[in-house]
Amino acid sequence: MSTSFDILIASFNRSKDLKACLESVMRQKTQSYSNIHLLLLRSDIESNKVISEVKVSGIGVELVDAIPPPGKSRNLLVEASSGEFKLFLDDDVELTENYLEEASKILTGNEFDVFGGSDSSIEKSSFKQEVIASVLGSYFVMGPTAIRHSKGKTKFKATEIDLTLCNLWVRSSLFEENTFDEVIMRCEENILLDHFAQHGVKMGYFSELTVKHKRRENFIDQAVIQYKSGYFRGVSFFMEGVKFKLLFLLPIVTGLLIILMPLIDFKISFSLIVLHTLFTIAVGINIFYKTNNILSLPLTWMYTVIIHVFFSIGIVCGSTVGLKGRFVDRKY
Repeated sequence: MSTSFDILIASFNRSKDLKACLESVMRQKTQSYSNIHLLLLRSDIESNKVISEVKVSGIGVELVDAIPPPGKSRNLLVEASSGEFKLFLDDDVELTENYLEEASKILTGNEFDVFGGSDSSIEKSSFKQEVIASVLGSYFVMGPTAIRHSKGKTKFKATEIDLTLCNLWVRSSLFEENTFDEVIMRCEENILLDHFAQHGVKMGYFSELTVKHKRRENFIDQAVIQYKSGYFRGVSFFMEGVKFKLLFLLPIVTGLLIILMPLIDFKISFSLIVLHTLFTIAVGINIFYKTNNILSLPLTWMYTVIIHVFFSIGIVCGSTVGLKGRFVDRKY
């Protein structure tokens, strides 16, 4: 007997992305899902029209009057779903051709309570999409979390470092006593997955479960995303039950160096900048060979600097807020 699962998608004012996502579900060789649950804005007429335009069965819609925090959106979808598993997708992802077929094999084995894979760039995407996808898949740029954005090796003992919410399967019974945090605006899945890992929940990362993810190309948008990611990661360190990971010491130190740079000896600051630039050039050369476009070099440098600077400053600011006692008494 096959395992039932629902697909959960929150989408706000991005009708074109939502349509592409649903069409990718429709193109799957196996239509093994039970229902698709969407969370939409009541005022988002275009997204509501998509439902009638895309011939996908089993769609249920939850409507809200204002955009909720990310965790609240997920919890509303969880409440509406009844499948044995829940597949969380972002509205700007597309499933690869055999995605549900591969996922069904994992569900049949019934060994994992939580599992997922990476996201990647959209096939036949723009040049910038290729560059940002390659940058995010670089270990130098993202550290161990690069596995979320590149096709890494299958891991039968995954952690929140390996998994991403835009491509995540969770056994429904886990939500009987657990929910996503409804206050913070980013990293809500990392806190929940870390909690699962500490309580012995079996989690896996599978190289064959790849979704195609549309990236934010705008530099300002990337800066905002990276700052928020760093900020709420820093805040999370001081939440009850969250385990601090040593890998985040590097961005914390980097953030402190950036903030204190006016007070640091110029020779030391200059040497660090040159060293970072050399590593970034090496990443850029590798991406140049992939794209065969010389503009990949300056774009790689720009995206890398934005990611490192804004995530690092964000994690320092978030850690400071947590250290002062804000959020400490909250239970997640």
